[in-house]
Amino acid sequence: MVTPCQGDKYVVYEYLVYKLYNLISPMSFNARLVKMTFENLNGKGKNSEPLYGLLIEDETKMAQRNNTVAIDRTMVRPEQTQSKEFLSMAVFEYLIGNTDWSVQYRQNVKLIAPDSLSRPYAVPYDFDHAGIVSAPYAKPAEQLLLTSTRERRYRGFCCRT
Repeated sequence: MVTPCQGDKYVVYEYLVYKLYNLISPMSFNARLVKMTFENLNGKGKNSEPLYGLLIEDETKMAQRNNTVAIDRTMVRPEQTQSKEFLSMAVFEYLIGNTDWSVQYRQNVKLIAPDSLSRPYAVPYDFDHAGIVSAPYAKPAEQLLLTSTRERRYRGFCCRT
């Protein structure tokens, strides 16, 4: 479940990014936009105003839907994943202005495969730091030498066709 940090419009924008990636690849997380109210359980104060939130599909369910299993291998390099899916994901991340991901360090990427010995597919999630979302708290990593999430940096690898 994703709840808003600073305004629920950013949750709606992130939801739309999930829906966009669903159009690009079935190997993607389904998301559902929900309206939620936080209830004051101690009896003091008021309940929250209704806010948008996101329900993200469970990793195991997403893997099963794609006839795969979740993979928990450490230090998988991008070149060790299914190239076509990885490159589609990397271009998508570039398109939306997201640099907050890494296959090697499993940062906002899950791996799935038909079995534990097959090359895995990289599946992205958590898009709130993407330039397309423009969340006010999102900042690019210092090492990337970017001044905003609106700047682009391709983080995939190049291949010869």
